[in-house]
Amino acid sequence: MHGPASPAWLLVALCAATGAYCLLRMRSGVEDQRRAAGGDAVMGFGMAAMAVPAAVFTPPAWAWA
Repeated sequence: MHGPASPAWLLVALCAATGAYCLLRMRSGVEDQRRAAGGDAVMGFGMAAMAVPAAVFTPPAWAWA
């Protein structure tokens, strides 16, 4: 995301909270619901990792070649 960092951090927090909520849903007694909640948790944490602002990480020198 390009622009101010605060909306990006809010998006990271929202995606991480969604992943945490899905981890809590994995305590269900039904196997299918646990499997679906596990996949949703992985997706939520993956989206949180992708939404981290670019200013946090310094790209390698070869990335801009």
